[in-house]
Amino acid sequence: MSRLSLSVTIIGLICCISVAVAATENTIHPLNGTWEFATTNQLLAPSTFPVAELQFDDNVQLPGTMAENRKGTHNTNRDERNHLSREYMFEGVAFYRRSISIPDGWKNRRVALRLERTRKSHIWLDGQYIGFNERC
Repeated sequence: MSRLSLSVTIIGLICCISVAVAATENTIHPLNGTWEFATTNQLLAPSTFPVAELQFDDNVQLPGTMAENRKGTHNTNRDERNHLSREYMFEGVAFYRRSISIPDGWKNRRVALRLERTRKSHIWLDGQYIGFNERC
């Protein structure tokens, strides 16, 4: 088995993330579970962001929301009547990282990463910036 290190950046508020990689439509490797998690206040261009310098000293469960993972500021204003209020409020830049093993049989095949219900996302693979999506 080859080892693939995957780092995913989610910029802004996220609703929920469900991720998977697939070599074909019939071969899916779900990435649900524990992901390393980090936040920063640095606003640098994603393609030049020093992801190797981030301290991933926390974890989250995906799929899941920031509120479900108790990330952000605890919302004490629970009397809001004009819209839903979340128990935890998060705004900023959040980084998710997970290492996975890719089967040898996937070598030289096109592999896709699928993110559900995210905002703008930037992707690094083995520490190298590979691109972004506007919205999933």
